Formats: sequence, structure tokens, C-alpha cells
Amino acid sequence: MLQRTTILAVDRVEGNRIKLTRKDSPEGHKDHHHYIDMKYVGAVEGDVVKLSMNADAVPKTEAA
Repeated sequence: MLQRTTILAVDRVEGNRIKLTRKDSPEGHKDHHHYIDMKYVGAVEGDVVKLSMNADAVPKTEAA
């Protein structure tokens, strides 16, 4: 069963990736953004992005 978990706030969509805000990043990661590929998005309802798998299983990429 998928769990409802808030991961991070969305900064914006860039191409096929969701760019997450830096301010919510854990210590040691505030100097760069994290991204989630759109293929892991199950639905968007209003201002809530629902992933198609548990958040801890989604691969995240990093960029400065």
C-alpha cells in the first residue's frame, strides 16, 4: 500500500523533471536542487503531486 508522505515543496517543472525547493532539503544538501522524474508522478490534484510509488523508492537526481 502506498503511504501519503510529504517529501519536499516543488519549485517548478523543468522539462520532464520536477525541481524541488532547496529550503526543504536536509543539511548537507541545501547548496543544490533535487529533481524527480515525471515518470514517477501518478497524479496531480490541485497543488498536490502524488507519486506512483513510495517516496523513499523514487530515485532523485541532484544538480547545483
